[in-house]
Amino acid sequence: MGQPSFAASNAIIYVTYGLFLITGTAIAWKFRNQSKGEFLSAFPLALNFIASALGSGILFSYPELATITGVQGVVVYALSSSLPLLIFAVLGPIIRRKTPEGFVLTAWTRQRYGTIAMLYLSFMTLVTLFLYMVAELSAIGQVVNALTSLDGLPVMIVQCVITTIYTSLGGFKISFITDNLQGAMVVCLIIIVAITMGVKTEIDTSLIDTSGLLKPTLLGWQLLYILPICILTNDFFLSGFWLRTFASKTDRDLRIGV
Repeated sequence: MGQPSFAASNAIIYVTYGLFLITGTAIAWKFRNQSKGEFLSAFPLALNFIASALGSGILFSYPELATITGVQGVVVYALSSSLPLLIFAVLGPIIRRKTPEGFVLTAWTRQRYGTIAMLYLSFMTLVTLFLYMVAELSAIGQVVNALTSLDGLPVMIVQCVITTIYTSLGGFKISFITDNLQGAMVVCLIIIVAITMGVKTEIDTSLIDTSGLLKPTLLGWQLLYILPICILTNDFFLSGFWLRTFASKTDRDLRIGV
């Protein structure tokens, strides 16, 4: 596969970052006085959950798991990643009613279990978010290096600086809007890739049986009970999901969005 030149790669990457910085700061300024109830309805909420749930795993974890456990592992991983999100549609309205002024799970935890439990949950949430941030930034660096052969470190630094600038200006509002854009792009790219693979990819059917990718494996069966529990419990420590849960306009919007 051909790669763009050094100059073209830098131009594409940093011009794009510049456009996102300008757009992000402009949107943050425009919506600086808007209340949350004006725009957190079902459809954009759904795009936000998609953007939050589909991180670097869609680039690395799913393909890697496919080579180890075949189709069974990919299906189990996909269901294990998506179905636990339904818990927010069940518990979200209950917790929102008990702490209407809250915005993450720690508010309810402090009210229900006290300050010590709240501080413990806050610490675990920060640790989880740090690990997610490292994974996402590492994925960005690897993608940039694979597609352009550029050093991914400067790109990661610029990514951090730009997102910090417009998020500090716009807060959750700008994060919500940019996640809408990201969610829409992810859906469009998945559709484009699926169509392209269906049209362009030629599969030698004689190799399907020998590959073993369609056969169940021991690890594939083990993932049936390992992944759902791990992902479900981990989702409780992701403040991004709770921010969107508390920011939904109504309980109905939350259930439809999830």
